[in-house]
Amino acid sequence: MADADACQREVLGLHQFFEDWFAGRIDAGPDSFARCTNVLAPEFTLINPDGERTDRPDLLERLQAAHGHAGHTYFHIRIADVESRRLADGLWLVTYQEWQETDGFITARWSSAILREATGPDNGLTWVHVQETWIAAEDEPEHEPAATAQ
Repeated sequence: MADADACQREVLGLHQFFEDWFAGRIDAGPDSFARCTNVLAPEFTLINPDGERTDRPDLLERLQAAHGHAGHTYFHIRIADVESRRLADGLWLVTYQEWQETDGFITARWSSAILREATGPDNGLTWVHVQETWIAAEDEPEHEPAATAQ
């Protein structure tokens, strides 16, 4: 059974995968990409900060094509202020800040994710839905983040 710690580990772990994938630090093969495909539920949807809705197949296609796109730049993802709330048996709402830096240019977003308990994935959770909202980069918290994908 998942708990708040498992939710935090999953958020950190998936974003570490994204950082490594975009930077080209991991192999582009299906075994590496399984870290992503294994945790996105078949009905997964993402609504990005610009309001664009993307379903699982389109997102996976975009992610696969983006392998190594940040390989010649400094690219880092930092996760902060992770909070998890159990909504019902097997269902969690997780909110967190995601800060991305590419060669000194910073973007930030609040994300709300619905995670569902599942057998198979490392942390016992699959991602069902993510909604992102832009944060002004100058609003970056001065305190140490709750968690960082490194």
